Amino acid sequence: MLDRRCVEPETTQAMKRRLLPLLYLSLWLPLAAMAAIYQTKDENGNIIYTDMPPQENAEEIALPELNVLETERPKSETRTAPTQSHKKSAPNRTYERLTISAPGNDAVIRSNQGQVSINVTLSPALSRQDTLYIELDGKQVNDGKAASVTLENVDRGSHTVSAYIRQADGQQAIAAEQIVFHLKRHSALN
Repeated sequence: MLDRRCVEPETTQAMKRRLLPLLYLSLWLPLAAMAAIYQTKDENGNIIYTDMPPQENAEEIALPELNVLETERPKSETRTAPTQSHKKSAPNRTYERLTISAPGNDAVIRSNQGQVSINVTLSPALSRQDTLYIELDGKQVNDGKAASVTLENVDRGSHTVSAYIRQADGQQAIAAEQIVFHLKRHSALN
């Protein structure tokens, strides 16, 4: 007679066969994460970092413990529809034209003091809640409202001027075509 306590049902055996690889994998993953990092130099003197131990002149690097920051989930906000008065107070204005009127594109300016005047023309006029940005080589050079600015002591060479209007909601309303000008200054050496 066969003792039923010693024979496992087939479903239990199948489940063990599926769980065994997962068990092995869960044991190896932490070891892979703790792999050593080695530092060595190649024949040109370049420093190389690797997780594979090189054959010669390798130094194991002790890495600092990682900083982990747990963040809170943002609280959901309930938004209400804007009232009619709110809609009227901040309309998004449509601008028809924004151009850099001075200096002209590819213009050559001769100024030993490095003085450059930049003028922007826009239509219609700038709205109070919008901001006009005039940039020289990617850096803002105006106060956000003035359509012209005179710069002093600009370095000689080629420079890029760009202009755009950003609305109160952060959206860019319109951008002018970038221009390039060339500033000629006498050198102190000549």
